[in-house]
Amino acid sequence: MPRTTVRQPTGHDEARALGKAPAPRGLGRLLGAQLVSDLGDGITAVALPLLVFSEAGIGATSLVFVITALPGLLFGLHAGLLADRFDRKRLVVLSHVARGLLLLSVPLLYDWGGVPAVAALAFLSRSFGVLERPAYSAALPALAGERFQSFLGQRAALQFLAQALGPVAGGALVAVIGAQSAILLDAVSFLLAAVVVVTIPSFDQTKQQRREARAARVIRVGQDLIEGLRASLGHPVARGLLGYWFVSIAAVPIALLAAIPYITVTLGGSSLQYGIAVACYAVGSIVGSVVSGKLSFRGHRRAWLLAAGTTYGAVNLVMVAEPNLLVFCALWVVWGLAYGPEEVIGQMLFAEAVPDVLRGRAYSVLGVVLSVATIIGYAIAGVLIEALGPPRTMVIAGVLFIVASTWAFGLSPLARSLSRAERTATVESTKDRPGGQSND
Repeated sequence: MPRTTVRQPTGHDEARALGKAPAPRGLGRLLGAQLVSDLGDGITAVALPLLVFSEAGIGATSLVFVITALPGLLFGLHAGLLADRFDRKRLVVLSHVARGLLLLSVPLLYDWGGVPAVAALAFLSRSFGVLERPAYSAALPALAGERFQSFLGQRAALQFLAQALGPVAGGALVAVIGAQSAILLDAVSFLLAAVVVVTIPSFDQTKQQRREARAARVIRVGQDLIEGLRASLGHPVARGLLGYWFVSIAAVPIALLAAIPYITVTLGGSSLQYGIAVACYAVGSIVGSVVSGKLSFRGHRRAWLLAAGTTYGAVNLVMVAEPNLLVFCALWVVWGLAYGPEEVIGQMLFAEAVPDVLRGRAYSVLGVVLSVATIIGYAIAGVLIEALGPPRTMVIAGVLFIVASTWAFGLSPLARSLSRAERTATVESTKDRPGGQSND
């Protein structure tokens, strides 16, 4: 059997994989496509449940939500394996086109099969979304190059902008043109995003290296999945971030669900006022994300992450005093501002902790962790609200944030690893200065 010679990654390859090399053109188009796609998702997030609810009631609507949550648990790990084996650009384009075509068929299949057909389409659409996410996320560090940090900040800001505008647009469109027609706009957004990705020839920067590495070894699905799990759970930084995100993401729905009765019952406010509060959080997140994309966190990443997590907790602890709506909204702006550094720094650290050839599988593990945490958070939130009331429930969420961040960024192996990296960065910075000295 002929021996295959595999080209080892060069220093330039590794630098690009960690987001240090010059960025190619097309990032602006990619951000625009993401905004359009996310706005479409926001429209469907309102139109789909309204469509099901109008036909079959709240029980069927709840069931559809459960069905659409299943693909992440069923296919998440295998989606990451595909992202590491195959062309990530093709996977992203295939997913966008498939989701667009599936959503285009909603009016026809709804007339034919009713709610079960819509549920099946939603399941298939979410399954292709699970296929796309690891490939997209794994390609970004090498694609963005030296602009990776600013790209993360801009991406997070646009995501929150879409979360703020998409549901509002969805509600208005359902009222004017109906739920089925509104969903068609989401279909068009996926097709437009696919066209944009096609126009970026360098989307998958490390395709050739992964192809050569794959040709030199026997492919075993089970072994490759285990390898991805080890990469995610064996590195102290990746493992620590996954643990922190699991607890903090579980705390988010607890706080968000408790805020609904807190504003509408405890404070006697309206649904409009709740919407204003959510918008305040989104505004804070947009500002925090954009600013964080431009800041230099060199040597202070751990401190910023600890400050962000404890800020989340402090905001929710204050709720025990039952502040009025104005103070509540101001606190949620602060919460959003703190989200920016945590998202940008956390995503950078996670990408740097995992080699590019394993990055798709690592992001799929992250997706599964976040899915499970979200389900757990929603499952226990209702019980806590009924037993303790909204303010105390938000306090519990605050305690979870503080405990998770204090352990992860103050006491855990993750904290020690970040501290060592910061000391190394400080020494290197001293050497780089004119006349700089070190103790080495």
